[in-house]
Order: sequence, then structure tokens, then C-alpha cells
Amino acid sequence: MKNTILLLILIFSSIKTLACSCNFKNIAQEYIDADFVGVVTIKKTYDNKNIQFENNIQRTYKADLVFEKIYKGKEFDALNIYGATKAEIADGEELFFGGCDLFVEKGEKFIVILNKNKNNEYWVNQCSRLIYLSPDDHFDDESEKINSYSNLFTSIEKYKDHFSELKFVNFYDKTLVLDDRTNHLKSDFTKLKIKHPSEKIGFYKVTLNDKMKISSISAIKKVGAKDQEIEKIIMKNLSLSDSQYAKNRSKELLLLLYFEDF
Repeated sequence: MKNTILLLILIFSSIKTLACSCNFKNIAQEYIDADFVGVVTIKKTYDNKNIQFENNIQRTYKADLVFEKIYKGKEFDALNIYGATKAEIADGEELFFGGCDLFVEKGEKFIVILNKNKNNEYWVNQCSRLIYLSPDDHFDDESEKINSYSNLFTSIEKYKDHFSELKFVNFYDKTLVLDDRTNHLKSDFTKLKIKHPSEKIGFYKVTLNDKMKISSISAIKKVGAKDQEIEKIIMKNLSLSDSQYAKNRSKELLLLLYFEDF
């Protein structure tokens, strides 16, 4: 649900980097549009190259994958990555990389949501949906994290016939702020203190008024806890940004609530 804009700055002792700003689509829409979704482990990285792209030279490499679990699509030969391997970085030379270069290593595991390019190749950088499988604020271990995303993807598949031709988008929540004390995001949704949030998912069809505020809501699948309070918060706090409306040009859209929101 959140309109997430990430400013990612990677700092290496031998590398000068630029900031990378990523504006992710809604994860439910990314899943629906994706050619491949799965859990993968980096088997090896190789084939560092400099490739000419229009007016600039881009550093690239490849990764072979172990396909641990596939939700959508089929196995493919190699993942193409903008950036360089760790071995290439560690040779002591001072390199300038584009701000969105991605650095992965053998043994790292991710949930990935990918789209092919026109040449049927998969390319990724920092702005690709690669979910690193390690414990974080929401999950105590890797298996819990995988199970929670599996539940999200399974629910999307189960209810996708109810989505019609509508699109999931990221809505702006006027109460979403960073808590300076905990360094975690908080909102009126998090104040609900819903139990077992990793298991909770809601899909809603919403209609917007002329001010891009939600004027009506219809639950396709309710969260299953404190649903009346949740729908009141949706109506009160959520709206669509001008940039999101410009991309979609529709007054009927889909809203996702899941563990990232609670």
C-alpha cells in the first residue's frame, strides 16, 4: 500500500557511488505483471563486462541461480545484473558506478519479481524487486519471511478473477511517518496492533472523488481483524498522489493491505 521511495546509498572503501532513487510499483501489481516470481539463491557470479548503452558505458555481470521455489514462470539460464562482482571490486582500483548498481554474492538468497526485456532476458539493478531473505523488523527468520510472501502470492492467485481489469496502486497515507525513537515507520494502521500481521492480507476495490480521495470502498478480501477500524482509516487517511493518478487515469483502483502496513 505504501508509496515507497527509497534513497539507497552504498558505500565501499574502493568505490565511489551515486544515490539511487527507486519508485516501486505496488507489489501485488508487480506480481500480476511479472514473468517470473520465485525464491532463488546465487550459485555463482561471473562475466564482468562494460556495455555501451546510448551515451554511457555500463558495468554488468551475470549470476547463475539455484531455483528454490517458483511461484510464477519457469527457470532461466542466467540473471543479468547492472554492477560488478565482488572480486572485481576488491582489486583495488577506484571505480565509478552508476547509482543503481547491484552487488550480489554467492550464497545470498532472495525472493525475486522479474520481467523479461524485449530480448527475453532478465536484468536487475537496485530498483528491481529483490527481497533479501534475512530476519528484519517483520520476521524472525527466513522461513517465516518466505511463508508470509508465499501467502501473499497465493492470495493474489486465489482472488485475481475478482480484480477485473483494475490495477493495484500505492496510496498516500497522511499518517505515515518515521518514528525517531524506534527508526520504524508508524501510522494509524500500526496503532491497531493487529496480532500476527504477517498472516493478514486485504484486497479492496476503491473509487476516487475529484480530489483523489477515496469516496467508496468494497472489500474483495478483508484483513480479518479489526476490519471496521481498518476501513475507517482507509476512508479517512488514504489518497492518490497526482503522479500516481497521471500514471493510471482511473477513478476505480485496487488497494492492497498486508504485513508491511501493520
